Order: sequence, then C-alpha cells, then structure tokens
Amino acid sequence: ESLQKTAPQLNELIIIDNASSDNTAEYLTKLKAEDSRIKIISNEENLGFPKAVNQGLKESDSEFVVIANNDIVFTEGWAARLTELADSDERFGIVGPISNIVSGVQLDKNAKYSSMESMHVYSEKVRNKNKGKYEEFPRVAFLCTLIKKEIVDKKSAD
Repeated sequence: ESLQKTAPQLNELIIIDNASSDNTAEYLTKLKAEDSRIKIISNEENLGFPKAVNQGLKESDSEFVVIANNDIVFTEGWAARLTELADSDERFGIVGPISNIVSGVQLDKNAKYSSMESMHVYSEKVRNKNKGKYEEFPRVAFLCTLIKKEIVDKKSAD
C-alpha cells in the first residue's frame, strides 16, 4: 500500500508471491483489481529470494527495476530520489536508500521515531537535508534497491 501511494510514476509493479501460506494471495488479487500496474507471479513453492528476484527481473519492461522486501514502508519521494540519483551519473547502475533497519553504511543511526506519522516526518527532514547528496560504497543492501534495467539485460546477455 505504501508503494502504491508513494510511487505513482512507476508503470509496473511486479509482485512475487513466494508460496505464502496466509491470505496474501487473496490480498494481492484485490490489489491487482484496483491497480492495473500490478502483475502477480505466484509460486507454488518458496523458491527463495534470489530466484524470486530473477523472476521479476525477467518480467520487467521498465527502464529501472526496484527490488524491495515485503516489509518495507515506503516514504514520499523515495522512487524519484533513487531514479534521479541513478540518472545523474552513467557510472551509477545500482542505488539504494538509507534506512532505520539495515546493515552497513546505509544504516541511518539517527532514525528514531515512535509512530508511522513521525517516521514520515523524519523521512521528509532527511530527504531535504540530503538533497543532492550521495555516498558511494562497495555494497548495497537489497532491502530496497534500484537497478538500471540495461545492466540486468547486459548481464543476462553475457
């Protein structure tokens, strides 16, 4: 739901249901009926995260692909910021955000809030403070990662 609200510019949302055992399938069917951008791939057995990611990559027709865990709460401007950063330099093929729960340099140690509302307020302050800034690092955590599709396609052709 936060993905739908915060990224209206995304032209496709590919969701992999990796053999969920709760009401996820019904929930996703309802979302798909409400949003024509949604494509659902349902696996009968859990194939694991890497294979599920590859399934989504193969189905995508977009210039950019976002790989995201299912427990993320997206905040305003996230997609525009990652896309802007990836477009700003041809060397940038993979970009990722900072977060309150992630390992390595993407961890925002100052991210302390007690509610969803305060999280969104904090996110806006950080977005404004960091506008135009980025940090290069050797490893991007795949909790939420934007990849230029040309890199995926090139790697697939190799």
